[in-house]
Amino acid sequence: MRNIFNIFSKTAELFPHSHALCIEGHYYTYQEIFCQAMSFARVLESSADFCLLYSGDGLTIYIGFLACLIAGKVCVPVHHRNAYVELLKTAELVESYDIIIDKKSLFHKDVVSAGDKKPWKIHVFSSEQAPTVMTSLNYSSSMNRYQAAILLFTSGSTGKPKGILIKHTAIINYFNSLKKIASLGPKDKFAHTTDLAYDFSLHEMFACWLSGGCLFRFSSPRLWDLPTFLNENQITCITLVPSI
Repeated sequence: MRNIFNIFSKTAELFPHSHALCIEGHYYTYQEIFCQAMSFARVLESSADFCLLYSGDGLTIYIGFLACLIAGKVCVPVHHRNAYVELLKTAELVESYDIIIDKKSLFHKDVVSAGDKKPWKIHVFSSEQAPTVMTSLNYSSSMNRYQAAILLFTSGSTGKPKGILIKHTAIINYFNSLKKIASLGPKDKFAHTTDLAYDFSLHEMFACWLSGGCLFRFSSPRLWDLPTFLNENQITCITLVPSI
């Protein structure tokens, strides 16, 4: 298992019609997510090694990330509340990059302004145009020269933020260890409370998809809405930092 997308694809093969994701009451099955990610990955095949994922809390962050994994690209999540700064940080590190975006954010001034700094190409994800029925689980995933899945930035509290490449092997080893010690199953409901721009988000997503459970996106900016969210969705698994 070289590519962490295999974690998702194996579960999709076992539970194609089970819910994989819920965003504001809208449910998506493993089959639907798999098909949409595969379709969008074909769009990214000829793109640069680095793909900036610019979106809010919608479906695009999940499909875009999984599509990057399939296409062998390094995903660079851009925090939508500080997008322009993060776009410029990435431009300083890499020679070229493409931008993955949804329709709502297509003409956002941050994207347009940052595009003046370095050549780029925009890929717009649209769920309406993507297939939702799986014809085959046979697929061929690629791998970039860095063997990396994602590029994340440190907080910059000690100076300038640093870009850290996280490799597929490191993530796979983590989840192989987690599988041995955690009792998780397809009936579990997981809360996704963290932005993809933070490494903790990888744990929230793939711990869920490794077990065949359903991931519920908590998108409220108000932390005090969390107890209501947990109760209404009957969440069984949540991982939080000690301060919360």
